[in-house]
Amino acid sequence: MYPLISNIYACAGKWKEARRVGDFMADGNIKKMPGCSLIEVDIVVHEFVVGEKLHRQIEEIKSVLDEMHREVKQSGHKPDTSLVLYDIEDEEKEHAIGVHIEKLSIAFGLLSLSPMIPIRIVKNINMYGDCRVFIK
Repeated sequence: MYPLISNIYACAGKWKEARRVGDFMADGNIKKMPGCSLIEVDIVVHEFVVGEKLHRQIEEIKSVLDEMHREVKQSGHKPDTSLVLYDIEDEEKEHAIGVHIEKLSIAFGLLSLSPMIPIRIVKNINMYGDCRVFIK
């Protein structure tokens, strides 16, 4: 419930109130469940969580993701940062949406699966905004 309240404040541009809710959560040791996505490759399930840095192939995955971003940008896609609910600069917002867990999972699938195998991803949260458009 607290993350929802914080998001409502952030959507309204009330950054001070959003931070206050975040501080309350931290003080009360209240944690929200991090977003994650799962992809199976050769009967091994790989999990990607928000802020992923531990996957053994993370550098290769990021390289594939960079190529995905170049190709999508060349096709005319402009990142939609309107749903980034943090008081940060636009460039930081673009980076934040650029490494979403579903994009990392897709990049890993492209890297690891043969072209004829469908990429299937399971997530614990909804995909929204820019990711949905980017992936289409």
